[in-house]
Amino acid sequence: MARSTHRTVQKGTVMANQEHLGILRQGADAWNAWRRGDTSASPDLAGANLRKVDLSEADLTQAHLIGAVLRDANLRDGQLSRADLRGAVLRGADLRQADLSGADLTGAHVNRADLTGADLSGANMTKAVYSASTAFPPSFDPAAHDMRLWH
Repeated sequence: MARSTHRTVQKGTVMANQEHLGILRQGADAWNAWRRGDTSASPDLAGANLRKVDLSEADLTQAHLIGAVLRDANLRDGQLSRADLRGAVLRGADLRQADLSGADLTGAHVNRADLTGADLSGANMTKAVYSASTAFPPSFDPAAHDMRLWH
């Protein structure tokens, strides 16, 4: 499959690569097969609306998800290591057992998200917003990561 670097620009906002988004919308199995076939691809899903999508076990390693809306998405057991999730909306997302090692979640919204069992080693959570109902792995301290409590 030919790789496209085309991005849609709308009102000054950079949007996701439409080819990548189309593959992702086919589901985690199709996405993972594409990732295995094109290991040099750098997935660009910046600004994508992925609300309530089922991406359990999806390989989103090093994906560009800046400002993506992943509200109530199923990312359980997902591979998000070194993903760029700056400003992403992950409200109510299921991130149980997800690998977020080395991911950048600066300014992301994780209120009501379930991060139980997630690997957050080396993740940048600076100014990420969480709520009292956000579930973190045992011994994870949001204050130690300069996170902000949403009221």
